[in-house]
Amino acid sequence: MRLFLDLDTRSFIESAQFQRAVSSLVLKRRDHLPVDVQFLRSGAVVELVTGATGKLGLKADKDFNGSFAASDLEWTKSGTGDATTYRFDLNLNTVQINALFAGVPTPSSVALMLEIEWAEGDLRTSSNTLAVTLENDIVRGDEGVAEEGSPVYPLPDDLLTKSENADLLAHPSDTNNPHGVTAAQVGLENVDNTSDADKPVSSAAQTALNSKANASSLASYVQRTPSAANFRFKDGTSIQLFNPDTNTWHSLSVRGASGQETLEISAAIP
Repeated sequence: MRLFLDLDTRSFIESAQFQRAVSSLVLKRRDHLPVDVQFLRSGAVVELVTGATGKLGLKADKDFNGSFAASDLEWTKSGTGDATTYRFDLNLNTVQINALFAGVPTPSSVALMLEIEWAEGDLRTSSNTLAVTLENDIVRGDEGVAEEGSPVYPLPDDLLTKSENADLLAHPSDTNNPHGVTAAQVGLENVDNTSDADKPVSSAAQTALNSKANASSLASYVQRTPSAANFRFKDGTSIQLFNPDTNTWHSLSVRGASGQETLEISAAIP
């Protein structure tokens, strides 16, 4: 873990490039981790005076007069100039920390506060206090091995074997409604199985049929060919006749002697 400490404000910041203040940290109980500290002034990493010493301590939150929960009272310096680093060796597996987690039920985390103090000759300076959340650990090394449950959950190969059961294989093609699904469950409660031939005539269809003539009433309305017919036409009249067999109209020519009232009609009707 690397911490950046701004000497101008005595505050922890994100880095030399991003100088936003850091107000809290999250650490893990029982960890043993190196903490590298770099000091900055005006945004640049600087080296403290030769022989500078430093201490790092963590205490329970607001327990300013209490003993350290974890600490390293002597750092190790490496590098020079803008590569200078001061390292603390921080052990978070201490009797004091374990006592903080001794409650019932065991807390998932405890609140601590962190401070760094350094001395350059007779001049001693401390950082601003940094809030630390120390999370309880899960893997401690004394948990043992988890026991397999009973019944044993089937492995994929076991499931494949069970799926080869004849009843299961026949299930997709079973059309006898093995689950007893009702018409209402699938939104078909108003549907019956009446065939088209047996379906009643709707009210609208019956109303339309009522305006039609019965077939029996039309039996006498058949096309007949008159044996003789007399027609009077004014000379020069043009007439047409319709042939229902071919669905066509045909022009007729009328001729007769002068003064005749009955004219002979001739037409070629296919």
